[in-house]
Amino acid sequence: VLVLSDRKGHCETLRAILKNNFGTPSTVLTGDIGTRDRQEIVDRLNKGEIRTLIATGQLIGEGFDCKALSTLFLSTPIKFSGRVLQYLGRVLRPAPGKDRAKVYDYIDPVGVLQAAAKSRARVYEAS
Repeated sequence: VLVLSDRKGHCETLRAILKNNFGTPSTVLTGDIGTRDRQEIVDRLNKGEIRTLIATGQLIGEGFDCKALSTLFLSTPIKFSGRVLQYLGRVLRPAPGKDRAKVYDYIDPVGVLQAAAKSRARVYEAS
């Protein structure tokens, strides 16, 4: 499972909610984590030792590769289709035993955020 946000503080809040409210362990990956530790997290994710990764979109952009990811929670409002496609690509990569991907997109009932959600919906329909 990949949970994406654009803010480090939001990532930590989501981690705490998953742990405290649902007993779900997770690992946070942000720019504050050094290169060696980032690679260790990715290795553990690929081995199945980490089942839920909460990360900033900046780190999950180009160059991030973990074919085992099959579920995306998009918990940040983005509009730019290139970023949406990039994030979708994190869970759409083929892998043994993976026959589909799931994407959960949260839509806020605020004007500008609804407009961003409509833009994402167009990307989903075209994908």
